[in-house]
Amino acid sequence: MKKKMMLIIASVITIVLLSVGCDLNESDSNDTVTYNLREEGPAGGWVFYDKGSYSDGWRYMEAWKADESGTYAWKDQNTATPGTDTVIGTGYANTYTAMAGSNHPAAEAVREATYGGKTDWFVPSIYELEKIHENLYNGG
Repeated sequence: MKKKMMLIIASVITIVLLSVGCDLNESDSNDTVTYNLREEGPAGGWVFYDKGSYSDGWRYMEAWKADESGTYAWKDQNTATPGTDTVIGTGYANTYTAMAGSNHPAAEAVREATYGGKTDWFVPSIYELEKIHENLYNGG
């Protein structure tokens, strides 16, 4: 079972590795507009997570709709990744701090990406990735 889950996660990573983002500018958000799971969100991606209200500058997480061109390694072979976290809401910090630099090619590509006019896309934490699998891949 664990092997099967890892294969599924690897498949999802292949599809959306470079495509997770959230609305990080609360002042640009319209609090009266709500987005449902599996609908297009404020950045133009598919909403896979809604924490229910705006806090810490964001409410929704989205996965971009298309595959990123190219193949990117998660990290260089001998690179440690201390300081990464697994919970929802930590993918951004993982990508922009713990995985900063060229030793994490996938994170580097994400930091340079622009989709839907947004530049705050990031590699999902493991629990964010599980939400993608649960709410987009499995359909809720």
